Amino acid sequence: MHFFRLNFLICIFLGSTSLVWAVPASLHNIDQTELNRVKALLDVPEDKISFAYSKLVVDQMIDPSINIFKEMRRLKDMIKPITALNLETSMQKKNALREYLYDAGAWNDFKPFRYDFNDPKGTKLKNKLLSTYMDTRKGNCISMPFLFIALGQMLGLDVGASTAPLHVFVKYTNDATGMTYNLETTSGAHPSRDVWLKQEFAITDAAIQKGGYLAKLTNKETVAVIANTLLQHYDEQKRYGQLIATADLLLAYYPKYINTLIYRAKASQSLLIAHEIWRYQHSDQAPPHKRKIFSHFLKQMNVSENRARQLGWLPHTPQDNADYVKMVSNAAKQYQ
Repeated sequence: MHFFRLNFLICIFLGSTSLVWAVPASLHNIDQTELNRVKALLDVPEDKISFAYSKLVVDQMIDPSINIFKEMRRLKDMIKPITALNLETSMQKKNALREYLYDAGAWNDFKPFRYDFNDPKGTKLKNKLLSTYMDTRKGNCISMPFLFIALGQMLGLDVGASTAPLHVFVKYTNDATGMTYNLETTSGAHPSRDVWLKQEFAITDAAIQKGGYLAKLTNKETVAVIANTLLQHYDEQKRYGQLIATADLLLAYYPKYINTLIYRAKASQSLLIAHEIWRYQHSDQAPPHKRKIFSHFLKQMNVSENRARQLGWLPHTPQDNADYVKMVSNAAKQYQ
C-alpha cells in the first residue's frame, strides 16, 4: 500500500453505519457483539476498572484460544511473592514489582522479562498479547507496560498508561507524596523525565499542552489504549468497517488518542482503494455512482488528520521508525 496523504480531522460521532448502502458487505460488516464487548469494558465505573481483565478480554478477541480465567490466575500468582513481603508503601511495592519483573532471581526462576529485539515494535500482533509475553518473557512497548500496569493495579498502585509517538509507557503516582513518575518498562521500569521523553521522541511543547502526548490518562483512557490493539487486528483482517466503528467508540472515551486517529485515517484510505477511487483528485472525477462514497471517506480522512495534527502528530518517515527502534533498543541494552 502506498503512503497516504492524511489530510483529515476526526468526527467522533460520524460512524460508518451511514454508508451501509455504499460499502461492500465484506468491507463494511460490523460485528456488534465485538463492539459491545469493547463498550462494556469502557462503561465500567472508573474506580472499578480492572486493567488485567480489560487487557485479557481484548487479547481474547484477537486470539479466541486465550483462557481469561487461566491468565487471571497466572497474574495473581505472579504477585504472590510481592504481597508476601507485606510492604507498607506504594514506592516499596513499585520497586518490588520492578525487581520481580526485570531482575533475575529465584522469584522469576532467574528468567527476567526482557525487551524483544527480534520484534521491538510488536509488528507481529501475537507478540502484543499478555499471554505471549508471559510465555516468552520477551516484550515490546505494548505488552511490557500493560503487564506492569495490570500487576501494579493488583498491588494497589496508582498506575496507568501514557503515550508518546509510536510508544506507550507507564505513569505511576506515589500516593504518599502525590508525585507522578514516568516508568519506561522497555528498560527496566526506571523513571524517565519528561525532558528526556520530549527529546527522544521529538515531542513539542504544544503537543504536551494539548494533551496529545505524555498525559496522565484516566482508567477509561488507559482501557482505550489497551483496546487500540484491536485496530491493528482489524486492519490485518481488512475489516475496515469494524475498525472505523471501533475507533469511533474508543475516541468517544479518549478523543485525544492520536494513534486511533491515524488508524481511522488508514481505514478510510483503504476503503477508497478498495473502491478503486483513490486515484481521483475530486469527487466529480469519480464515476457518478461512487461520488458520494468518495466524498465521504475523503472528508473523514481530512477530518482525522487535521485533528491529529492539532494534537501534535507529524507523519513518520521510515527513518523515524528506524530511529525509534534504535533508541528503545539502546535503552534496553544499557539496562541489561
